[in-house]
Amino acid sequence: MKYRERAVTEAMRRADGFLADHEQTLAKGNEADFARAKEKVARVLADLQSYAVEQDGNFRGFLGEAAKQRKLRHDLREDWLRPIARIAARNLRNVPDFASLQMPERSIPIHGFIASARGMCSAAEAHRDALMSYGLPETFAQDLSSAIDRFEAALGQRDSHQDRRAGATKGLEDTAKEARTVLAVLDARMPYWTKGDETLLAAWQGARQIRDRPGPKSSRKEAPPPSTKDSPPDVDGPPPTA
Repeated sequence: MKYRERAVTEAMRRADGFLADHEQTLAKGNEADFARAKEKVARVLADLQSYAVEQDGNFRGFLGEAAKQRKLRHDLREDWLRPIARIAARNLRNVPDFASLQMPERSIPIHGFIASARGMCSAAEAHRDALMSYGLPETFAQDLSSAIDRFEAALGQRDSHQDRRAGATKGLEDTAKEARTVLAVLDARMPYWTKGDETLLAAWQGARQIRDRPGPKSSRKEAPPPSTKDSPPDVDGPPPTA
């Protein structure tokens, strides 16, 4: 959540509390109008909080799945693809599909890496007996395919968290705009609801304020270029003597 959206949420929370604390005074003579406004504040505040939780949860989920995906990619390369590539480099150089048994480049994009790993798995299956004779387990092809599936699933989960976080961020931005509108409408109604009570009106204005980020504000302005209007002209050579 960005600072401004957090500030809007805090303003809505204070506004909700203010309406609850002063309901008896504010609602007198306009109960239905006040009830609708109070319900609107509560709904928008709940939406802000819900989107914030969803945004944060999916960000944390994205980080977790990204770390898991990096580990699975490392394990896939080192535990399965590298042994196959080393055996092939020493014993299968003359087979037609030797290129399919070589390690993918480290810099290859993720989806290209998955395709390359699946191609390597298929090629290795064709040379199953030769690879097993150098110590690979009997189920190496199935185990490799399962490792690729786990890696691809982790990648899908990571992307899913990223997409849901983007949706929550958009929802949070839109709801923060709606919250500003709600506060502006309440500003217009509050002088009538407070019935001339300036102290109560001032308390509302303090409660609904969307507060700026704390810290000093820079007031530095760019200095104007020096004026040469009254400057003496430059004179070459030594000063004149009397």
